[in-house]
Amino acid sequence: MKGGKLITPPTPDEMRDAKLAEAMPYPKSAVLPGVTREAVVELAREAGIEVELAAINVTQLLDADELFLTNSIMQVMPVCRIEKSAVGNDKPGTVTVKLSKLYDDKVAAETD
Repeated sequence: MKGGKLITPPTPDEMRDAKLAEAMPYPKSAVLPGVTREAVVELAREAGIEVELAAINVTQLLDADELFLTNSIMQVMPVCRIEKSAVGNDKPGTVTVKLSKLYDDKVAAETD
């Protein structure tokens, strides 16, 4: 998260978009097209959060307002530090908490 925008690297499927692929500094992507990532991106868009597919380097990660990872086991996992460097306020950010709750609600609704 930076400036209210969710920025995520594209998946290999998303890289098939010629315009997106041309804008990337690399020819291939190693980002897994996971169901949790897809759901969180969809929830972010539904919540009015701008989503940008872009390459991300470590400097951008360290400069992020908030940072989180997604996977089916940990779902939305806040990242507060990268090695000894704090990210954001060194605690889960408000958008991360919001997306985590939206994801939990979606899972609960689909499993009832």
